[in-house]
Amino acid sequence: MRRSLLVLAAFIAFAAIYILTSSNKKLDQAIVIPATDETEKAAEIQNAVDGLHGQKKSADELKYERAVDLSLISDDIKSKAEAGDIIAQRIYGSMLEECFTYSVSKKTYKEDLDARGKIAPELRDLYARFGAKVEARCKNFTVNMPIHIKDAYLWYALAAMKKDAQSMAKVLTRMGVEKLDDGSLNEGVDFIIASKDPDAMMELANVMGAHNQSRASALGQFSGSERNEYAWRLAACRLGADCSANAQIVTNFCLYGGAISACTGNGLQEVIRRDVLAPREYEAALNLSTEIINSLPRP
Repeated sequence: MRRSLLVLAAFIAFAAIYILTSSNKKLDQAIVIPATDETEKAAEIQNAVDGLHGQKKSADELKYERAVDLSLISDDIKSKAEAGDIIAQRIYGSMLEECFTYSVSKKTYKEDLDARGKIAPELRDLYARFGAKVEARCKNFTVNMPIHIKDAYLWYALAAMKKDAQSMAKVLTRMGVEKLDDGSLNEGVDFIIASKDPDAMMELANVMGAHNQSRASALGQFSGSERNEYAWRLAACRLGADCSANAQIVTNFCLYGGAISACTGNGLQEVIRRDVLAPREYEAALNLSTEIINSLPRP
């Protein structure tokens, strides 16, 4: 039997306290139906998706996604976040998290990418292009502002306390499921799934892998394996999460995940197919993603 949302609020409050006490003073797209799917499967998926999450992104979310230089929007977003705007709190946390790696390695950032290019010469130009994108977004934003990653987590916690599903998922994944009992963990997961927010589900995928196999009873039936983790990612893509070649998650796969296809203009679904899962595992994860979509609460 589900616990009340009061328990959920307590879970988020615990997350905020944890982050505070451990701190040291980062356009909806069409659902992707693989060409290999039969017409019947496409119809089944569309029927399952009808009525699920379909809200457009806010103006601030679009500004963040499209910004070439984050410093040009940072003052406005931070001001709104400090005034209590939930979406701005999540966005500002995302800005800090996105630029954290660049912030702590500014002096060696290009050298690090050059070193990777020497290991994989065929990708040298691509690494340089992706690195230039990160530097353009983060360089001015991080001038005279060292980033502590737990500052980003604090902004997520503030938004999560106001029941923002994406922030809830970010707190859950950054905080670590080992810090929660089964009841609180299950309540948090249920809340995220009930939101039907594909971007929150993409975040939730981070805790659905084999590393949390022992918590499957709390995380739900679609958890505890690499196949489940990527099934959630595929489901999120098909429900409208940004899985394009320009998505932040694809950039991370290119620069930090060793996925060559992520550096060559492919979206996340193709990256998973080419570089992450073996062919049979990919097909199994794709089929499982349909089960996930079908299992989501209906309006």
